Amino acid sequence: TELDRMLKEFEQRLQMQGMNLELYTQFSGQDENALKEQMKEDAAKRVKSNLTLEAIAEAENLEVTDEEVEAELTKMAEAYNMPVENIKQAIGSTDAMKEDLKVRKAIDFLVENR
Repeated sequence: TELDRMLKEFEQRLQMQGMNLELYTQFSGQDENALKEQMKEDAAKRVKSNLTLEAIAEAENLEVTDEEVEAELTKMAEAYNMPVENIKQAIGSTDAMKEDLKVRKAIDFLVENR
């Protein structure tokens, strides 16, 4: 769910700061369910936005090419200073990446055609 995705993103941000979710919950006094409750409204907004952008991508026949996926994987590999193959192994399927890139294309389309 979007809520789980948001919690995972939050946990990743904490890890970048040298903390983890367990420590955060101890310091904040909130458990995981309380965090999810806080994120619920934002998650609903994100779902609505993504559905709208996906519909625009569909209506405008926006597609993501294999070359665009490879370019994104290369960018990620450079950002994390890792070989592309390691990035591919870490993320497994590129389906979610393709959807994210398609949503970005829809945003670009809206910006260019406003």
